[in-house]
Amino acid sequence: MDIKIRKREGPRQITNPTIKKGLLKAMIKSLEEHEACKKDIKKLLYRYYKYYPSDFVEGIAWTKQILSEEDIDTFVKQGVLVKSKDGNMIKLGPTGLSLISMWNNERLTKWVIVLTITTILVGIISLILQIIC
Repeated sequence: MDIKIRKREGPRQITNPTIKKGLLKAMIKSLEEHEACKKDIKKLLYRYYKYYPSDFVEGIAWTKQILSEEDIDTFVKQGVLVKSKDGNMIKLGPTGLSLISMWNNERLTKWVIVLTITTILVGIISLILQIIC
């Protein structure tokens, strides 16, 4: 995938129009199936906000660069995005925020499991060393 990354200057942008169009078609199609929608949107949010956690609630700058008005309206109907009253700003809606929350919980769970296993292994190794010495 041809993704242009700018470090802390602004959001990531997909520059390849074919990939952009394919991604949008897949996401719009998957909006009908809620579980598939969650996975696709989670991937989209992860790609664009991996390095920008403070931008989650503030507003989504990339939406108008990538999504057409029709696509944005579809996401608004699903609750993923919310338009401001004047229509100038687009924020994550309740569904979008819950998806980010779910993604963060998944990452946290993985780290807890890794730390637990590491702690158990360190304990076993220290017991073995105490028995040997």
